[in-house]
Amino acid sequence: MRAYCKIEKNRRFELSNHLGNVLVTVSDKRIAVCTLSETVAYYKAEIITASDYYSFGSIMEGRYYEADTVGYRFGWNGKPTDDEINGRGNTISFEARIYDSRTGRYFSGDPREKEYPWQSTYVYFSNSPIAIMDFLGKGGVIEEIEDGTPNGSSGTSSQPFTPISKLAGTGNLLVFINEAGVPNQAVLDRMSDQWDYIIVESLSQAKDVLSNSKAYGGKTGVIKNFVYRSHPGNYSASEGGNGALSNGRVLNDWNADNADVEAAKEVKTLLTNDANIMFTACSILQGDISAATETAKRYTQFWIKGTNRAIFMNYTLSHSHTNWDRNNNDIRDPGEVSYPLFNIYYVSPANPGVNWAGYIKYTWNNSLQIRERATNYFDIQLNSKTGNLDMIQMQKTHYDQ
Repeated sequence: MRAYCKIEKNRRFELSNHLGNVLVTVSDKRIAVCTLSETVAYYKAEIITASDYYSFGSIMEGRYYEADTVGYRFGWNGKPTDDEINGRGNTISFEARIYDSRTGRYFSGDPREKEYPWQSTYVYFSNSPIAIMDFLGKGGVIEEIEDGTPNGSSGTSSQPFTPISKLAGTGNLLVFINEAGVPNQAVLDRMSDQWDYIIVESLSQAKDVLSNSKAYGGKTGVIKNFVYRSHPGNYSASEGGNGALSNGRVLNDWNADNADVEAAKEVKTLLTNDANIMFTACSILQGDISAATETAKRYTQFWIKGTNRAIFMNYTLSHSHTNWDRNNNDIRDPGEVSYPLFNIYYVSPANPGVNWAGYIKYTWNNSLQIRERATNYFDIQLNSKTGNLDMIQMQKTHYDQ
């Protein structure tokens, strides 16, 4: 005869709203509700804590319930509180700094305060606590991307996109700027194999994930293949082509004073001296040769100058994202979720040599201190089995005629 023992009240579950505010926590204990005939009609949950909040996060008087003295640390915005300093729920810890929910102000300035000199560096995200969640405590301003959707530089409208990553320290890293939906991580892990990946909304967010990981945090010179995939920026001949995107911001001026450039400087220290770097977005280089050359100049001077690295950028179009794998229908819902591509060449077979020119390879000549461009275009795939960037040379296109 074997006896079994179940320990109840050993787990707690959060019930949160669209801003991540923890409204109720319940245990795993079931409470039976019986009928008059003493049979169980149904079960109800055991409520451990319940809270209501004012707009900027302080707990409403008379609207807090606690079943025991243990309490629960997490509350407004889903962040931990330190009740020893200023009382229950008044001091909230964000990743970047500490927040006072009574005043709606942070105790210290914003690390990104240079990006919005017209606004106090101590306010909670644009003074918009009902619409926006500042999930890192780095504040910022509300920006509008192409479709008019408000998008914060560190927080987002309603729900932020939570980064998805697999960082095993392979030295092969894909940073994929998310476009739509939430990919299935189990499928991604199966697809990626010898590639590490981060799916985020911005380059600065990717830097934070890398810095906090055991595989790459505090290290230098460990990434030998680095791929950055995004939508393209808006083409402007005066700005030198499209460039890549990071949360709606065009990455085409690597001397700018913003969080993405600062993040890029840190990511660059992770690259080996002979790393392969691939920037891929629909038409990352576009337009006449002078505009494309200006974009190439900016990218090469920032990423490969003074090294033995190679950088690849696609001239006009490449694959944006897969239309879901016809053999594995769980990869994505058609038209709903974006996924990175593995084991497939990125240059479309449609109209080869017309709209699909391929990737241009640049290296740096350290003797002459100039960038050098390869004669041929390349088609590239991310080989998940080897962790390599497989390349094949393409014929010259009409751009070279």
